[in-house]
Amino acid sequence: LNYSRQAGGKLSDAYQWVDNNNSDEVQVPRTIALYDEGCFKLPMITLGTMNIRKQETATIISQAMQIGIESIDTAPTYNNESHVGAALENTGNMIVTIKVPKRSSTKTQAREEVLKSLSQLQRSRVDIILLHWPCDLIAADMLSSVWKELESMKKEGLCRVIGVSNFTMMALKNLLAGCTIKPALNQVERHPLLPQHHLLEYCDSQGITIQAHSPLGNGSELLLENDTIIRVAQESEMSPAQVLLCWNLQQRIPVVTKFSTEQHGKEAAVLLQSKLLGLSAQQMKAIDNISSFDDSHRFVAPP
Repeated sequence: LNYSRQAGGKLSDAYQWVDNNNSDEVQVPRTIALYDEGCFKLPMITLGTMNIRKQETATIISQAMQIGIESIDTAPTYNNESHVGAALENTGNMIVTIKVPKRSSTKTQAREEVLKSLSQLQRSRVDIILLHWPCDLIAADMLSSVWKELESMKKEGLCRVIGVSNFTMMALKNLLAGCTIKPALNQVERHPLLPQHHLLEYCDSQGITIQAHSPLGNGSELLLENDTIIRVAQESEMSPAQVLLCWNLQQRIPVVTKFSTEQHGKEAAVLLQSKLLGLSAQQMKAIDNISSFDDSHRFVAPP
């Protein structure tokens, strides 16, 4: 029996047991097709660049590409876009995600930030543009206006996909009430201490793909040294980080993760190169039980 979530399925599909010849291995695709975006396929593992030091950017990106990473995520607030751009020079196949920062509270500011990011990255277009945080836009009653500007930039060909980041269910409902193009993606913090089941169910119902950032809880001991995670890692002959990545991947949730060391990159490479992932249904359920609705933990707060 296997524990898996069907791509594009409702939350109820995520927790069904399906017979797979009595194997504990789950087949996970390298990419996932975004709802309503036709041929656009998002890699299941994206390289995150938050907190990567400028002098290490080129090395980390080079190592990531060597192990098969095909997608990278950056933002103006990470203060490394120019270094990311230099490292990506002459690498046309990499899928690039940029973000409109929280400080952009008008459509003019949003466009200026996107154009600046494109300049820093040495590109005329990117694949994905996300609104980084909803809170200030909602407080200023500018969410609809700024989103319409993203819709315009998509129509102009500055990107292929528009989406959001760190949007709650309430923020999404606010946005969907007045948009013409739905966000294809909602990148949110998601790990066993913050599973966000209700948000996942709502996004599925609206045709919005969830992408998990901070799947390792920003490297916190609360996750990486959790007794259950360590036990499952030993049972499955994986590292704790691999177990945490698999927990999302086996539910068909793509992840954004950074490789602070070469070893982390090699561990991700194993997952990329494996056609099957091997956390059993019982192990997945044990990891689920780490958290409860009354005991969730968020590692990333609005700046």
